[in-house]
Amino acid sequence: MVALLIGPLVATAATHPYQMSYYNALIGNLPGAVRRGMEPTYWGDTYLAAFVWLHRNARPGSIVWIEPPGLEGTFRTTYGPLGILRPDLKLVSGPANIQKADYAVTQNKPTEFTDVTRRLIRRRRPVFTEQLQGVPLVFVFDMRR
Repeated sequence: MVALLIGPLVATAATHPYQMSYYNALIGNLPGAVRRGMEPTYWGDTYLAAFVWLHRNARPGSIVWIEPPGLEGTFRTTYGPLGILRPDLKLVSGPANIQKADYAVTQNKPTEFTDVTRRLIRRRRPVFTEQLQGVPLVFVFDMRR
C-alpha cells in the first residue's frame, strides 16, 4: 500500500501549491507539457504569489493592471480581507487601462493572452515571476521601468 502512495505523494509535493499545473512524467512533467502546447496553469491559483509580492514591494498608491479582465473585484474581495492586498493599491483591467498602470499582472495561460499580454511578455522583463519546474506561472511587470 505504501508503495502505491509514494508516486502520488511525490508528485503532490513536487507541484505544491500549484497542483493544477501537474503533468505526469510520460509527457515530461510541466516543461514537457508546455513544449507540446498545453497550459502551464489554470484557474488563477498563481495570482496569490503575485499579490504577496505586490503587497511587499509595490510603490504606495500604485495602479495594478490585471489580465484577464474581470478579476479585479474577485481579488479585492478575496485578498483584501486576508491582508494580502494593500488598500492603497488600485486594481484595473482592460486594454485602455494598461497606459495608466504602475504594475501589470498576468498568469501564464496562453489561451487567455490578449495582444496586450503578448506584447508585455515579448517586450518586457518581469520584476517577479513565480515558477514551477522552471516554467513561469505568473508574471508581474513594473510598467514604470
